[in-house]
Amino acid sequence: MHFIQDKKFQFFLFLFCCMASLFALDVDTKEIQNVGTTDVITFQNYTGPHLHIDSAAAITSIGTALGRAFASRRSVAGTAGDPNRYYVIHAIDPSTSEKLDADILMLGAGVGVDHIDNVRRIISGYLRQSYGYSASDAATLATFITVYNAVYRGKLSVFTDRYKDVVTKNLTADKVGIAINYKDWPGNTQLVIPLSNVQFSSLSTIDTSIISDKTVVDSLRTEDDKGIDVRKDMVDIKEREADIAADAADRAQKEADELSRQTAEQDALAQQMDKDADTAQDDADAARRDAEKAAQDAELARQQAEEAQRAADEAAEEASKHPKNKKAQNAAEEKQSEADAAAAEAQKKQQDADTKSEDATLKQEQADKLKQEAEDAKKLAEQQAQAAQAAADEAARAKQLSEEKQSEASADRGAIAKDMQDLLETEKANAGAPMLEGMILTNAEEKLSGIVRVNLDTGKVVKSSPVTVIRNRTLYDAGVAFIAIAGESGENHAIKLVQLDKNSMEIVKESDDSVSPDSVLVQNGSSYYCVIESGKSWVLAEYDAEITKRHVSSVTVDPSSPVTVTEKGIMVTGSDNMIKILSLEDLSAIK
Repeated sequence: MHFIQDKKFQFFLFLFCCMASLFALDVDTKEIQNVGTTDVITFQNYTGPHLHIDSAAAITSIGTALGRAFASRRSVAGTAGDPNRYYVIHAIDPSTSEKLDADILMLGAGVGVDHIDNVRRIISGYLRQSYGYSASDAATLATFITVYNAVYRGKLSVFTDRYKDVVTKNLTADKVGIAINYKDWPGNTQLVIPLSNVQFSSLSTIDTSIISDKTVVDSLRTEDDKGIDVRKDMVDIKEREADIAADAADRAQKEADELSRQTAEQDALAQQMDKDADTAQDDADAARRDAEKAAQDAELARQQAEEAQRAADEAAEEASKHPKNKKAQNAAEEKQSEADAAAAEAQKKQQDADTKSEDATLKQEQADKLKQEAEDAKKLAEQQAQAAQAAADEAARAKQLSEEKQSEASADRGAIAKDMQDLLETEKANAGAPMLEGMILTNAEEKLSGIVRVNLDTGKVVKSSPVTVIRNRTLYDAGVAFIAIAGESGENHAIKLVQLDKNSMEIVKESDDSVSPDSVLVQNGSSYYCVIESGKSWVLAEYDAEITKRHVSSVTVDPSSPVTVTEKGIMVTGSDNMIKILSLEDLSAIK
């Protein structure tokens, strides 16, 4: 490994080598090379320079645009976005409560996202727009969602067990979840965002229990900071979920109690109305029987009147035959008088029968009305009873959710407290221990490296740089920072001279010009030399420790040219494959 440093750094390297030979000290590289295990997730992001850098807001807006499609129709399945880039399937099936619904965020073949933080920004924007989450809550959920999908990457059976058919029919074993390496994301990512079956507010839209299961948390605990902050934020969400569910349980129970009281009153009213209907029916039945008897009497009187009228008609006919027979005339008149009396009686009884029939009809209508009202009262009582039961069930679900979330939050807080104590003890152990920064190979094929800080007493990696694309295994200590060439070629990626903060080991400054992928980096005093792009050619450039360009060569050079600094000048290989000597003053050609 090519590593050039100042005298202080040389001393630490010497000390490290001596300790390694005397005590066979091994650096614990498992902490930074754990990719591929089932439970431990270390995302491989591109952390080098870019040709163009999108703002965090611009990246978040990708998710915001996708979420806008479902903000007003959450209960309707649908899709949004471009399948070749960013695409969401809102996979829900209201017909069943078995298993979970989900949103599926797919990264198409045309996406350029190369850092997990940007994937999380997209998810965060989506959650904020579609479900109304706050920025902080959405960021927390997005972190857990990505780790959850990485932990269960390719494990289709896990998703089949947990999610509805409307979800799993859109998943494939080779794409479900998210890969660890950003290079595998385009066209091969199906991020599953679980939607809770029990929701008492928008806060519980995402199933926090699923995305923060033991496997996910165990993976977060392997990070340098044990994921303390984001785990605390998740606990806060769960505690608020518990409080909201508890309030919902109280409201639902009060509603259930009130509906039960109303049901009891309605039951009593329905029973009384049923009795009143029965009494009215008894009256109607009695009136009907009375009307039927009156109708029979009226019919009998009619028959008798008809019989009397026939007798009168016969007497009248007989009298007409003997007009001078006084006795026949009197008999006819008497018979007609009897017939008229019988007819009057029949008419009276018919009127009485009609009156009683009308009375019976009215009483039956009243009885029917009371009976219907009693039936309606019973149905209302049944509906209130069902509503009371539904409210009681809702209260039970809310109470159960509250207890589950509170229990999870309590257990999580206990685990976090223990991990915080472990971190404190580790910090104390590291506080007085000798440290050494050095490089570790991150990509043997492309000869890329990253920086690690090692505790010389324990051999443990105390911190590893997020930048894993330092080229040619060359790093310089420039006092306040490290200087190196970093980056990769590719879409929107660039190779540049960079300055890395010594504490965070992150890039804090980079050159404006692109550096040759095969360029060496050479230090001479306060100057740093490398081959940079100039139009369609390459030239040697001189930079200071602040990545300020001082000079460029007056001749073009080979992009892989060695750089040899001497008192008489700098020797390079020109683009014509001839040796060139450049001035130390301004890189002009001497010979």
